[in-house]
Amino acid sequence: MIELRAVDSGWTLDGLPSEVVAVRFQWQVEFQFGDPEKWCFLQLEGPFTVNASDGSSVLADPAGDPASLSCVLPLLRRQVVFVTIDSGETLKIGFDDGRVITCRPLEQFEAWTLTAGARGFFLACTPGAGAGKGPS
Repeated sequence: MIELRAVDSGWTLDGLPSEVVAVRFQWQVEFQFGDPEKWCFLQLEGPFTVNASDGSSVLADPAGDPASLSCVLPLLRRQVVFVTIDSGETLKIGFDDGRVITCRPLEQFEAWTLTAGARGFFLACTPGAGAGKGPS
């Protein structure tokens, strides 16, 4: 079972790896992973970078050209191997093929939210940083 744990430098998810079972596109990109008893949902609402293991990177923006989001399609059915949120509220999610998504805080709105199912957790990067945690 995936659990949120506070660490000295921010937050991390325990209980990984876990398969990405859905990727959804709206004015945000949402990844669903975990297990049926406690799904995790990660929503990226602001621009983010996808870094590949070969050193290349792509900037994707849910509010921009939808074609920029094609870089996340290969992540469907990949394994999430880590999720970290540092003290500056930068979120990183790593995958088993070496790709890492980085999403930094925004001034105007939440850059990302991370939730888990019933009696789980809710963590959001509030505008200007400062992640808030509460029950889901």
